[in-house]
Amino acid sequence: MKIFTTLFLTLSLLTACETVSLENEEKHDETMANVNVNYKFVIDETSWQTRATTTGTSDVTRIALKVFDSENNLVTEVKQRKDDTSFGTITGLKLNPGNYTFVAVAHMASSTTAEDANIVSPEKVDINEAYIPFLYACSVEKTIESSSTSSPQTVTLPINLCVSRLRVYFTNAMPDYVKKVILSLNTGGEQQTSYSFNPKTGCNLKNSSFSHTITIPTNYIGKTNNNVSIFGQFDVFPKTVDANIQVIDTNDEVIIERNYKDVVMKRGYIHSVKTTFDLMDIETSFTFEDWTEEDVPQ
Repeated sequence: MKIFTTLFLTLSLLTACETVSLENEEKHDETMANVNVNYKFVIDETSWQTRATTTGTSDVTRIALKVFDSENNLVTEVKQRKDDTSFGTITGLKLNPGNYTFVAVAHMASSTTAEDANIVSPEKVDINEAYIPFLYACSVEKTIESSSTSSPQTVTLPINLCVSRLRVYFTNAMPDYVKKVILSLNTGGEQQTSYSFNPKTGCNLKNSSFSHTITIPTNYIGKTNNNVSIFGQFDVFPKTVDANIQVIDTNDEVIIERNYKDVVMKRGYIHSVKTTFDLMDIETSFTFEDWTEEDVPQ
């Protein structure tokens, strides 16, 4: 069963940071329909076990929506950022009766100055980021009926999670000489430098490897059960990868390294590794958190 959180988006033209474009404004007539957009953030695929939910808006800082007509011409566009007063709300889109493709992308940007997602077409989205932790997308065809009343039509878009996650737990106390941890997901492809993917399938348009460096926060030192994560978007799901963990000390030297071969990464899953700083032992257990979580075999 798909687990999702419903998010109603209300469009506000008064928000300073919000970008709205109406390409078909000259075509509007008295038969235009008043359309509300209803997003459902889908966490897991139906074929995978699911036991938990998450709120999509807590994971993302940008939401982009484009509506294309039956000839793939852009009709309207809405871009929102987390600090917009209307972030996560859209109602009252004006559309003529007809067939449309709604393309939506929600992601966590690396900074407030990072670029928004560029929805190129119903089959392609570009994001100029080297690493994105949380990423949702969809490309859905909908028919808008003619309307003689002011009652809005509701369009429901299932916006799907497009990434898999590897989480590493350190079960013993974090030493004060640990500076950072480097996590890698190696597919045999080149290192990801920017994102280009199909919003309909949620898959990367190329075979990419991922690497992420985490600077250890000071509040981790001396505490147990700290964890770090890496997220990957692959050209297919499930995807078999080789995972690598490197622990770096304050002299920038690798003091611990661990490799895991043939890890099967599933979309919407947290694949967990539990380890210590000395023996790098793997403990096997199965727990469920925000997403479905499973252990990586040794």
